[in-house]
Amino acid sequence: MAKKRAPTASGSTATTTDPFMKTLHTLLHRLTWLNVPAALLLGLLQRTPVLRVVAAAADRLTGAPLGAVIRAATVSTASLGAMHTLVGATTLITNQASPLAANVGTAIATVAFGINGPGVGQPGSWVVGGSIPPGLNFSGLTAPATINLANLVLTGTPTTSGNFTVTLQGWEDKNRKGNGSPIYNYVINVATGVIATPPAFTGHPAAQTLPAGGTATFSATASGTPTPTFQWAKNGTALPGATNATYSLTGVQSADAGLYTAIATNSAGSTTSDAAQLTVTAVVTLVAPTFTTQPAAQSAPIGNSVTFSAAAGGSPAPTFQWLKDGGPITGATSALTPWRAPRSQTAVSTPSWPPTPPARPRAPAPPSPSPLSAPRRRTSAASSTSRFSPTPARAPACSRWAP
Repeated sequence: MAKKRAPTASGSTATTTDPFMKTLHTLLHRLTWLNVPAALLLGLLQRTPVLRVVAAAADRLTGAPLGAVIRAATVSTASLGAMHTLVGATTLITNQASPLAANVGTAIATVAFGINGPGVGQPGSWVVGGSIPPGLNFSGLTAPATINLANLVLTGTPTTSGNFTVTLQGWEDKNRKGNGSPIYNYVINVATGVIATPPAFTGHPAAQTLPAGGTATFSATASGTPTPTFQWAKNGTALPGATNATYSLTGVQSADAGLYTAIATNSAGSTTSDAAQLTVTAVVTLVAPTFTTQPAAQSAPIGNSVTFSAAAGGSPAPTFQWLKDGGPITGATSALTPWRAPRSQTAVSTPSWPPTPPARPRAPAPPSPSPLSAPRRRTSAASSTSRFSPTPARAPACSRWAP
């Protein structure tokens, strides 16, 4: 059987004995008939296993006239840019295909992005553009910008409904340098869900004073949609594991004293409660008061003032209240009290001598000026000082105070 011959580049024919060469020749012949540009040809080859076959058979193609055609196509497309910019050279890889469906107030599952194809490989930077839905972010970006990292991720909780289109482009090096990928559109459709409202405290923690070894419990309540979570803090520093509406401390010590606050957070925001002061006091052994110094009895001339003093021990330190004739003296609450009697002591006023015996009867005498009056006690409300003035038919007297 005669061997079939294929036309060569010079117009002559060449014997086609290899089935691979025959198939490739037929493909190129049909593409030539369709007038397919060389750049598109190379793009199609890159997208099909034929390219790998051609690479594996490079030695065979080099020596064949058909290899010269492929090489010529490759050379002619070099002026169009790096190979990754050709049709289908690179693709956007993501674990959540576009369009992404989301709801207001509901956190989305993390979406990761990458680039597949020659030229860019693992990106050194990304350019994020378009419209980013409020509440979402691309690796921290909430507005169009360039970010230097290899792995781009989309996270967050949408707060506004609508249809949003984000543009993504990967670059080989940092700061949009080197080879760049095509610009890809990524659509995010956010539906109206539960309307989120920021947290607001309806109950704040209360200040507490406890002895060492006691138990302190702080509590707070807050409203908001979705239901807020809590984080307790001491002096502004978050307390690990303190994420309930109540926070308890057992066996408190002086190191636990400080300002405690609760932080309520949901997708709409966060707020901090009023601060509650925890004061830890030393343990006190209770001892009943005992007088160590008793007030002394005193005698004073009419019109003079006296000062009483007393001392008492106990735990906690005792307070004082002075009494006179069994009744409390207003404002007399110190251990040293001028013109007042001490607490738990009774002030007694007694005459300093007996009254004068009655006079013998005598003949009437003409009227004469009134004699001096007997003592009459006057008490100063301001100083509680006992003072005496003469009154008729009585001998003078003075005040003596006895416990």
